[in-house]
Amino acid sequence: MGRHENPGPRVNPGWFVLAAGAALMVAAATQMGSVRAVLARSSTAPGRVVTIEEVTKAPHGDGSDTETIEYFPWVEFRDARGAMLKFRARTAHPHNAFRVGDAVAVRYQADDPAAAVIDRFTEIWHLPLALALGGAFCVTFGVVLLVQRGAAD
Repeated sequence: MGRHENPGPRVNPGWFVLAAGAALMVAAATQMGSVRAVLARSSTAPGRVVTIEEVTKAPHGDGSDTETIEYFPWVEFRDARGAMLKFRARTAHPHNAFRVGDAVAVRYQADDPAAAVIDRFTEIWHLPLALALGGAFCVTFGVVLLVQRGAAD
């Protein structure tokens, strides 16, 4: 019978999850700072929804055969120089969130008007909030793993 060597103390996986959460929180804070800086130097203009793009997504790997449809409004607006610009929303929206012809507020930077967004909370803050929520989840789960492992030792 072979002898089993003790590989030494095992590292609690909670530390890795906690580190990932901390990294996500740092990324969220960085993104929040970037968004605030953009908001401080951006302008607003009235815009109008000119079309709604339907994007069909293939079934997820969860075993279901269900396709999903995402809706992205395309918005046209005139910048401060008078140029007419058109852009697609960054995030998908529910089917009835926008209709062709709807008036919307547009936020854009004078030096890069093509990077305009619909002036809505979800359009502007989606990435920092997703990072922060992911980080909060990982930190919470990491602490739970550390506490459980500590109780087991």
